[in-house]
Amino acid sequence: VLDVAKVVHEVLDDMGLVGWPKTTGSRGVHVWVRIERRWTFDQIRRAGLTFAREVERRAPTIATSKWAKEERHGVLVDYNQNAKDRTTASAYSVRPVPDARVSMPLSWADLDACDPAEFTLRTVPKLVKERGDAHAHIDDRAFSLDKLLELADVLDPKVPRGKKAPKEKLPVITIAQAKHKPDALAGLERWKAKHAAVFAKLAEIGRASGRE
Repeated sequence: VLDVAKVVHEVLDDMGLVGWPKTTGSRGVHVWVRIERRWTFDQIRRAGLTFAREVERRAPTIATSKWAKEERHGVLVDYNQNAKDRTTASAYSVRPVPDARVSMPLSWADLDACDPAEFTLRTVPKLVKERGDAHAHIDDRAFSLDKLLELADVLDPKVPRGKKAPKEKLPVITIAQAKHKPDALAGLERWKAKHAAVFAKLAEIGRASGRE
């Protein structure tokens, strides 16, 4: 993960962006970038996908942007964090694990030499008191996505800048209708039992597309 993070740092520099890394409180690293408020969601998502592909291009043996699990290798550069339904662990949040690990903001230098397991509810207050907040200046400047969108035009010329990428049309199957989640899940189980062969095929398709 740390080796891929170094490549991420290089791409950020080349794109004229400043990234603010932090541990996730698990095995990964989040990198936040403050951007100017002038792009659409589709442009931001496209820039994120382009960034992931560029990291993969530079480090093909250790990084991947492939979403389907069977196509992945190495560390996933998860551009899907730029999705409307996604949230990330906030800085200094305590994760629900036995050692009360903390999502820890770091400088790039500290990230390079860190052990995420060292950042816990017991250790982080003292570390912040000694070092200060590594992300204290994250709001000082917002950055442009122009270079990333220019690269996107090169990598994917079929989708002009500012235009929405064509959405994949998927069939919709209504399995259960209910006001409450337990009732809906119970309806799902009844449907699975009644249509076992169909469910098996849908699960196979989901695995192939990375949507399982």
